[in-house]
Amino acid sequence: METIIVNKQSYKLEISENGICLYLWGEESNKVATNLLLIPPIIISFILIGSLIYMASLGEGIPIGFIISCIVGLGTSAYFIKLFLWNKYGQEVFLLEKDKFISYDDYNFFKDNYQSHGSSLSQFYIVNGMTLSKVPKKLYSKYKNGMFQIAFLVNGVRIISKNKLPIETIMKIREAIDHWELKYS
Repeated sequence: METIIVNKQSYKLEISENGICLYLWGEESNKVATNLLLIPPIIISFILIGSLIYMASLGEGIPIGFIISCIVGLGTSAYFIKLFLWNKYGQEVFLLEKDKFISYDDYNFFKDNYQSHGSSLSQFYIVNGMTLSKVPKKLYSKYKNGMFQIAFLVNGVRIISKNKLPIETIMKIREAIDHWELKYS
C-alpha cells in the first residue's frame, strides 16, 4: 500500500491480488470557509423548529405552505451539509478488480455517484481541456509541470475524476495499474 501527498494533491493507492483501489482527494480547503458552510443549515433548522413550535402552540394546524417551506429548507440544509462533508472528508474512489470497475464519491458518512461496470478497465487517459490523451511514457517530458484529470474508459463509458493530479503522479498510477494487470490478470 502506498500513500503519497504531492503539492497538496493527494492520492492513496492500495494494491492487492483482488484489485487496485485508488483514492483521490483535492487540495485541503480553508478550514474557516469549510466550517462556515454549517451556519446556513443551523440557522434554517432553528427557524423551522421555532416556527413549528409557534404554529403548534396556536392550535390551528400546520398550513401546507409551511410544509413546503420546510421541505425546501431541509433540502437547502442538506445541500450545505453535503458541501461541508465534501470539503472536509470528500474523496473519489476508483476500484479496479479483475472483472469489474467501480467508482464513487465518498463523503465519509455516505457514498454518492456510485457506478459499477461489469468488465475491467480498457483504457487509461488523462484529460487536457476537453481532449483525452492516452498516457504514454513520453508524455511525461511534454507535460511535466501540468495538472490533469484521470479518465478511465470502461465498456465505452468515460469515467473522469474531479480532482487534478500532477503528471508524475498519474504516471505512477498508470505504472501500478499496468503492473497489477500483468501480475494478476
